[in-house]
Amino acid sequence: MIADRKWSEACNVRNRRTTKTRTIIMTHWMQEIQNEVGQWSEANFGDPENAPADMPLIGAGEEIGELTTSVLKRRQGIDDSEKYEDIVGPEAEKDAIGDITIYMLDAVHRMPYDADVSRTFETQRLNEAGYYADDEDDISTIREIYRTYAKVSDLEICTDNEKDFHIEYAVGTFFAVLNEFCVLRGYDYEQCVRDAWIEVSDRKWDADVER
Repeated sequence: MIADRKWSEACNVRNRRTTKTRTIIMTHWMQEIQNEVGQWSEANFGDPENAPADMPLIGAGEEIGELTTSVLKRRQGIDDSEKYEDIVGPEAEKDAIGDITIYMLDAVHRMPYDADVSRTFETQRLNEAGYYADDEDDISTIREIYRTYAKVSDLEICTDNEKDFHIEYAVGTFFAVLNEFCVLRGYDYEQCVRDAWIEVSDRKWDADVER
């Protein structure tokens, strides 16, 4: 797992082979949504100086919990229970994956530096591709999601001259692990994110909340 490797090795994975066309495609959709999320977020919740990354980071954590609930209950064989209707199963997981990504893109936008996570997502996606395919182990992938989420959170609050560089790779790896979960489940990661973004961007938000 990525958490068991030296972080410096993960950050220096730069020369993975891929075609130019595929790189452009992958970069395009992630960068497109990242830009749209940033504009939408500022319009609804204010600029990054007044509304920092903490809130969307916590929101991503909340959605990871929802994804975990579905994975756990399905493993326990109780996904058909009325108690867990609408929060367990493929549709619930796709929704959670999309929401996690939107929250994290918002958090990145609100961090005080420019991070192009689409580029590092592609690099790390290729690095992680097939890592869990043999085991089909959704539980291990969930654990990896938590570990890479924790890495992003740790970097967001630290001080480092190369913090923006490390954030790019931390978030790119986080998204790559989400993508691997989708591969295990047979979901289309890009479609999960696009569907969530359509739903989120159409909501009416009241940002006047007490802090």
